Amino acid sequence: MKNKINLLIIIFITISFTSFSQFSIDVYSGYNYSNTDYIMPDKFDYSDDKTYYSDTPYDTIYSFYYPDSILGIRYIIREHYSDTASTKHNFAKDYLYGANISYSYAKFFRTGVSFESYGSSFNNPDFTVTITEQRYGNDDELFYYDGIICNFNYKVSSIILTQSFLLKYNKISFNINAGFICNYSLFEYDYEDRIISYYNAIHSPREYDKTYNVSKSYSGFSPGFRTSMGLSFDMFKNVSVFGTFGYTFLNLKFQKGILLVDDYLTYDYSDVIEGYQVPVLPQPIEKSNIPFGKIDYSSWNFRIGLRYTFGKKEKSEE
Repeated sequence: MKNKINLLIIIFITISFTSFSQFSIDVYSGYNYSNTDYIMPDKFDYSDDKTYYSDTPYDTIYSFYYPDSILGIRYIIREHYSDTASTKHNFAKDYLYGANISYSYAKFFRTGVSFESYGSSFNNPDFTVTITEQRYGNDDELFYYDGIICNFNYKVSSIILTQSFLLKYNKISFNINAGFICNYSLFEYDYEDRIISYYNAIHSPREYDKTYNVSKSYSGFSPGFRTSMGLSFDMFKNVSVFGTFGYTFLNLKFQKGILLVDDYLTYDYSDVIEGYQVPVLPQPIEKSNIPFGKIDYSSWNFRIGLRYTFGKKEKSEE
């Protein structure tokens, strides 16, 4: 008898769940907002350095093996200006796009899986850092320039499993949501260093113009959590518009690094002005050498989208 009662209870619960079950598909866009800036590693600090020399050397350096050869000349500095600042960037503040597949059951509950993408494309840098050094001789003539440009791009993608509690009145539905996030982050930067030396009788006896490039990529997975609440309105029989507002708890972490291009470290600084450059093939970067730490990606966010529900709506909802 007890087994029959348990079987009837299971059948009743199954019928109550399936009687209200409906599949739906969402497409939406939104925006993340955060006022937290991430401080970049020191080597990516903005810097602008200008040094002005006189034409009078105060010391020379001679080669140990070739006493008649001058290796370098030190100059009297007339003026020196330096402008340096820590580079900061807000990674979380960005637009987002997504799609969701959900399943509603027992009238008050819905479970869904979302796929979201954040950030801009890799066609343009998300932000740029410049580092320059300029040396001027007498009459303020430039004889040496070293300019570094670091272009940074990043892309964040997420899969979110969301559980929702629903309350519906006529064509309006109120929902409270909680979700678990699995996040994938891809971060790239291109490091371009251009060094120009102009001929100067005292300061720079050689002329050359060289550009070196380094490209690196970092990626990683990280978990997170999201809470939100929202409203939806049935525009037509199977089409509704919805909006949600919530908060995401998430940090970007990087476990893998790849050196994509490196023709910087192989340049020959000997008297052969042309030197040589040998591009290095892509190779892994040790995790301990990844310069970026945990990046705070937590943010307030909102989403607006359209939902299509398969199957017939309840009579009270039509």
